[in-house]
Amino acid sequence: MFIKAISHDRNHIRNIIYVLIAMSSSIPGAQIAYSVLLLDILNKVQTLGQVTLVISDNAVGLGSVGILFLVLLYLYAFFAFRYVRTDYKQNTNTGSNDYQNHAPVSPGGTYNMDCSTLINCFMSTSSFGMRSGGGIGDALW
Repeated sequence: MFIKAISHDRNHIRNIIYVLIAMSSSIPGAQIAYSVLLLDILNKVQTLGQVTLVISDNAVGLGSVGILFLVLLYLYAFFAFRYVRTDYKQNTNTGSNDYQNHAPVSPGGTYNMDCSTLINCFMSTSSFGMRSGGGIGDALW
C-alpha cells in the first residue's frame, strides 16, 4: 500500500524528502538543511509557484540577458582599465556626507578598489557598479 501511494502521489514523495532533510539537519554542522525546508512555501502559496514557473519557462531568455550584461560590464571594465586606471586608487573618504560615502571604505580611508589588472578592474567595476546608486561614478567622483 505504501509503495503504491508513493508511485501515484507526489505529495508522499515530497513529505518523505522533507522528513529526510529534517532528520539530516540534526547532524552537527548540517543545520543549514533547515533552510531547504523553507522551500515548502512554494507549494503552499500558489502565486509563488506561478512566479517560479515563469522564471523557469523563460530561463534561456533570462540567461541570454545575463550574458549580455556581463559582456557590457566587461567592456566598461576594459575602458576603465585602459583609460582611467589611476582614478580607482586616488579616492579618499573626506568624512563629509557627499556621494563618496556610499562606497565601502577601508580603515586607511581609501576605497577598496583596484584596477592593477583587468580582472581586478572588472571585479571593482562590477562590485561598485551594482551596489552604488549612481553606478561606478559615485565611487570614482
